[in-house]
Amino acid sequence: MTPARRLEVMHSLIVQAWSLKEAMIRTHRPDLSRAEVTRLAREAVAGGRA
Repeated sequence: MTPARRLEVMHSLIVQAWSLKEAMIRTHRPDLSRAEVTRLAREAVAGGRA
């Protein structure tokens, strides 16, 4: 696998993981706005370091 392809695959996996995290938050908290979901997902991904 070329380095460019490896980078493309890693990017795809990160985007997919981010989407799954947002979907989980939306499922548990359907009342939240899109901005709030994004903020919570960012905090979750950063492990409280955001």
